[in-house]
Amino acid sequence: MNTPTLQISTNKPNSELVRRKAYELWEASGCPVGRAEEHWFKAEKLLLEEMAPSAVSFQPANGNGIHRSASRTPKRNSRRS
Repeated sequence: MNTPTLQISTNKPNSELVRRKAYELWEASGCPVGRAEEHWFKAEKLLLEEMAPSAVSFQPANGNGIHRSASRTPKRNSRRS
């Protein structure tokens, strides 16, 4: 039985990556004084977004790879009363 699985990454960017990204952001904003935390948190956020999967995909339970459209209207019963 194939059941859909979703893998969520719990990876966090390491502090060296965050430091480098924060420095880039600091330089790009004109090297302002007193905004280190702002740049650090923005760097973390950007790196986490880069690391996140861009789309969720899974194998359907029937295993044939065919997905039915949710917007498809169901067939009506052709039997008349």
